[in-house]
Amino acid sequence: MSLHYQHYRHATAHGLDAADVERACFSVVMHYLYMYNKWRKMYPKLANLDVSFKEEDFENPGTYDTISPYFKKKYPRNWAEKLGLLVGKTVEEVNRYEARRQLYYNK
Repeated sequence: MSLHYQHYRHATAHGLDAADVERACFSVVMHYLYMYNKWRKMYPKLANLDVSFKEEDFENPGTYDTISPYFKKKYPRNWAEKLGLLVGKTVEEVNRYEARRQLYYNK
């Protein structure tokens, strides 16, 4: 999990609690381990798939979808600010992404 913490640790310098960073990292790790392991079991050609977390996974929408519910629940009034600190986005960028996400899932 150290790669994940290294990627997100900048957020603690900007006021995000270290426990929140650790929780987000753990959620991301579990999400991708589950997904990669599921692929290995479902698709025989992927039986030897490396289940290591990849740097580009940080920018995957699945990563956002994995950590955003935590911040929405813990910080209902300013979740976008807290999530933005973690992922390096402004509140406006987080809100725009969330609006597009809602449009996509609520067709």
